[in-house]
Amino acid sequence: MGQEMNISKEYECFEKVMQGCFDQMQGGKGMARHGTPGIPFLLQQTWQIIHECGEGFPLGQAIKKAIESNRLSGEMKIIELRGAVNYLLMALLYLEEENNE
Repeated sequence: MGQEMNISKEYECFEKVMQGCFDQMQGGKGMARHGTPGIPFLLQQTWQIIHECGEGFPLGQAIKKAIESNRLSGEMKIIELRGAVNYLLMALLYLEEENNE
């Protein structure tokens, strides 16, 4: 865990954007509202809800956040879009777990 991502020069522009998403999930709004410090994500309430409801839950949350971002500007818009990306990551995590079982 905690491995460095292998990013080619052509896509380095996304590194800072993805780091912002991870930072929000680990210590920003995501952790403040939904996380439990010191508890792995796969043991947290948000993951338990996804596990019970399926990928529709995080996909719906991502859509909601994307729509809400339209009425925001500046840093608030960025925060909301990071949240949408993070919910999409959760949907992918769920689907990849399901496909590996």
